[in-house]
Parts: sequence; C-alpha cells; structure tokens
Amino acid sequence: MTHSPPSRSHMIAVLCSVLCSVLCFFASLHPEAKACGVNAHTWISDSALCQLPIGSELQRLMSDQELVELVRIGASFPDSGYPIEHPYAERAHWSPFMERCVRRFQERYPPSEPLSEEGLREAAFLLGVASHGLEDELFDTQFLRWTVQEDGVDQDQIDSAVDFFLIGDGHSELSPQVDPPLTVVIEALREAGVEVGEEDIHSGYRFIKAALSLSQRPMAAQLLAERKRPEMPWSATHYLDPEVTGSLAHEPRIISRQLELNWARLRAQFEPDQALIAITPELDAGERLDIQAVAARSEAGWISLYFGLGVEVLSLRERLSLLNEAGEPIPFEWRATRWGGGEGLTRLFQLMPSEALAPDQRLSLRVEPGVALVDGAVSAEPWLRLVQSSCAEPCEPLEQPERAYGGRVRGCWVTELEAGVEAGAEAGAEAGSEAGAQAGAEGRPEAGTQAGTQAGTQADTQAGTQAGTEARAEAGVSAASQAGLSAGQALHETATRGSSGQGCAQGSGGSSPVYAALWLALSYVLSRRRKAEIARL
Repeated sequence: MTHSPPSRSHMIAVLCSVLCSVLCFFASLHPEAKACGVNAHTWISDSALCQLPIGSELQRLMSDQELVELVRIGASFPDSGYPIEHPYAERAHWSPFMERCVRRFQERYPPSEPLSEEGLREAAFLLGVASHGLEDELFDTQFLRWTVQEDGVDQDQIDSAVDFFLIGDGHSELSPQVDPPLTVVIEALREAGVEVGEEDIHSGYRFIKAALSLSQRPMAAQLLAERKRPEMPWSATHYLDPEVTGSLAHEPRIISRQLELNWARLRAQFEPDQALIAITPELDAGERLDIQAVAARSEAGWISLYFGLGVEVLSLRERLSLLNEAGEPIPFEWRATRWGGGEGLTRLFQLMPSEALAPDQRLSLRVEPGVALVDGAVSAEPWLRLVQSSCAEPCEPLEQPERAYGGRVRGCWVTELEAGVEAGAEAGAEAGSEAGAQAGAEGRPEAGTQAGTQAGTQADTQAGTQAGTEARAEAGVSAASQAGLSAGQALHETATRGSSGQGCAQGSGGSSPVYAALWLALSYVLSRRRKAEIARL
C-alpha cells in the first residue's frame, strides 16, 4: 500500500502530541504541583480590573496603561520561582506573605503622604501579586472539584488545558513584558526567611514571559486545545461560565473586590469588618442555591464566603451559623481552602446544608464578631448575608448584571489619548514590518530600515488622525516612527544574516505553529511545577 506524504498540519499535530507526551512525563515528576496556568492568571486579573467600580480611586488609576501592565505581570509573580525551583514561589502564594508586603510598602511609602510615581508602580505590581494567590485558592478548591465531578479529570490534566482553551479560543492577547519593581517583595520574602535577589526573580521571569508570549501565536494553542477537548468536554465548555464557581469567568468579580480591598490596605484605609468581600450564590446578582444539588451533594450545593485577606479558619467556624426563616440553626458541613499553606488561614470558606431544603426559602448566614485576621486584627461587627434557595419548579430567570472581561492589550480604562498612541504604534509597526520585509527580501537591508521608518510614520499619521485630535495624531506619528524604525532595523538584521549565509530566509509567520507549540509546551511545564512546600510553611 502506498501512502501520500504527510501534510504540514499533520506533522505539526504529531509534534504537539509528542511534546504533550513528554511533558506529561515531566508533570508526573511533580505529582503535588498545584496552580492554574500563568496566561489564565493574567486574564483573570485583567478582567478583574475591567470590573472595578466606576469612579473608584483605583479604577481611575487604571487609566494608565503602564499600571495595568504591572498588575498583569504581578499576577504571574508567585509562579516565577517554580522554573528555577526557588522556595519563594510557594511562599508568595499565601496571605502571610501579602501581609508582610503591606507592612513593607507602608514603611517605604507612608500612607499620610501622596504616593509617588514609583510608589504607584510598586502598588500596582503588589495588587497583581496578591490576586494570584486568591485565584489559585478559588480555582483549586472550586473549579478543580467541578472537573472531577463532571469530567473525571484531575489537576494534572486541567491546569495547562485552560491556558490552551483560553488562547486557542481567542480570548486573550495579553503578553505583559514590563520589568516590575521588586524591592518590597524581596524585603517581605527575606523577612519570611527566604533569601532571594533580583537576579533570581528575573531569571524565573524569563520563563514566565516566554510562556505569556504564547498569546501572540494562538495557532498551536488551537491544536493543543482540540487535542484536550475530547478528554474534558464539560471543562472545555464551562471554563468561562460565570455561573460555575472557580471558573475563569467567575473569579474576576471576586478578584475585583480583593483589588479594592488591598488598595485600601496599602493606603491604611482598611477596617477589619471589610474583610468579607463576597458570597455565592449572591442574592443581589439573582443567584439561588440549588436545592437539588444540595440533596445530591453536588458542587453546585455549596455556599461560598470570600475574604480579601486571610482569616483564621477555626476562628471563623466557631462564629458562623446558618439559619432558616424561623431563625433556627441548620446543620452544615464545611471546608476551607483546599491546601494548607496558609498557616491555618483561608480566603475561601464553604458550607453546605446537611439536610434537604425547602424550595424558595430565605436562609441567613451570621458570623459573630471576633474573627481573627492575618494582620492580628479581629472583626468588631457581625457579618450577615442572605441566601435564597431555588424554586420547586424552574425559577423565572432573574436579570443578571452585565460584567466586562479583559484579554485585550489596551486596558479597559485606558484614556482615549493613550489609545491613539497605541493605535499609531501598532499601525506603524505593521506597516514598517511589511515595507522592511519587502526591501529585505530584495536583498536591500539598508532600504528595509528606511522603508520601515517611512511607512511606519505615514501609517500612524493616518491612525493618529482617525483618533480624532491633533494631539493624538502627533503622538501617533512619534510612536509609529519609533515602532517602524525598530521593525525595519530588525528586518535589516535578518536580511543581513540571510545574505551572509548565517541564516535562512523565511516568512514572518512561517514557523509560528511550531514555535507556538514549543512555547505552549513550556507553559504546560510551568503549570505543573508548583510544588507543595505547604508542610514546611
């Protein structure tokens, strides 16, 4: 029997399959690793920024694209230690570390004084760092249990898959490459007994930034996502379902409130009674507790309390009661964060009634004063939250609040002026690349540089003009000129190497599927290497 030569797409698929098999082997070397992918973290934190309350101080600050980028890159910081097997990685996931960061930040930038530009940058980075830990607590404690229940797959299979789905489905183009300020996190880690230097963190971040750059080449993510979908059909469908607790689309509404709380903590404007930031099912959002799920002991039957900082588990449990409409206590089972690295602290507490519930019943959760927090403070007022059970028959759908999500390069709140500059830079880079590529292909590297600069400037004059104002047009020209020049020079170097026999000529996108597959493989490894050093914390 004769066979036709394998197609290029078939060879790529085979390569991806081999890569995944090899990487699964490496994953097996770290059976206790715990984390969702770095691209997922960046997307969740970016979406949380998009859901900040309009008019809040933090929302106004996030009109600065640089601060947005620092939150995004901060959201991957805790995982940056895993590629280099440094102990700061696990430590940075938990609330005691963030408490040390808050104290160190306030020492460097007294809350009584206006925050400097350097202080704003450091604050934005720390907000992203803090969001990562809570994101993992929700994903690991909630969504991973959904995947076991619905697909029979565990963490080793789902962690990297959500990154593949997210990028392959076209939901994220984020690739923050900014270098963050590290003074506060280094001081906090050293206070915790973890010796680390800037060179260590930058070394780890090189791996993280490579994994984040995969969002720029979604073709391999699509191939890998399609390979994973048959293994976990429910997860592939619901990873962005806002009604599934712990999913990527559910988390941002919790994280946005945590961002606000931690901003208040950095500026010494936090009160202990503000620690409880959310509950699900959320009555004000039209959500109801599924009584059939309670009867079946399904994941949808849990009531979840979310805290912006760590609370002592036993202190909370002793003061929590669940009451029916007559004010009588309802027995319940409970669980806190899935892993124990928080030193007896949790930012997530879940409970499920131990008995069947009547339909359309109003339940009350009451937490008495005296809950101990990670910073040593205790709550002074009772916390009271209401939960509504579902109807006997399907309830009439209640109106759901609209929620914005991120994933685009431009931050949700970035000003129009800055948007004009970005549009100009993008147009200039694209035009400069095309012009430079043509000149380089014709063996004229110097002309490639010149053509790239000229085309970039002309392209962005148009982009800036379309932005609407003369100021934006001028800013666009400047940005695009630089972008076009950079693109042309890069092509100049490529063409020079090709003409001297040091390289081979290729189209700008010719190798992107293989390139992306290789680097998505790196993302897979990173997501598996979160070690459980919890026992030593």
